[in-house]
Amino acid sequence: RYFVEEIMKDRELSINDQKKLQTQLLKLKAKNTRLERTVVKLLSGFSGALALTGATEKEEFFESGIKSLINQPEFKNIDEVCKLAEVLDVVDEKFENIAKDLKENETKIYIGKENPIDGISNCSMVVSSYKLKGGEKGILALIGPKRMKYAKNKSLIEYMKKLLSSSAVLFLIINTIK
Repeated sequence: RYFVEEIMKDRELSINDQKKLQTQLLKLKAKNTRLERTVVKLLSGFSGALALTGATEKEEFFESGIKSLINQPEFKNIDEVCKLAEVLDVVDEKFENIAKDLKENETKIYIGKENPIDGISNCSMVVSSYKLKGGEKGILALIGPKRMKYAKNKSLIEYMKKLLSSSAVLFLIINTIK
């Protein structure tokens, strides 16, 4: 917690990573009609963590990266994997409450036992709300080991929020799939 609050500096995602993310978003979106599936695949791929997203009004959530998460050394014990799997089966129910606690455009970092999702106190979570141009509200989250790269994951979430709320990027996505 001391590192995240006192030492870690907020940083922008590098221009190179921004371009990669934009390119991959357009490529995946061209193949896949669900924006949410595309977003979680990209966030998981760039972070190596479990990514979750969804529109809070629809109460529909998507996830990607379970394999990346359970391949971490913290989950070599089968009991830990079983606990994680049990929690992930009902994670969508937990996200409704987390979304209610977030202020608009706020990004929070939960470390270990601070994690509001019971049963994964050996994980940390970077979570944020977002709002699409059409007014639809959603949530983005990355769940990973407590030793995750907090600054990088926070900047990934922040940049993805920026992409999702940008009408220019969404216009490109829509035109790419037509």
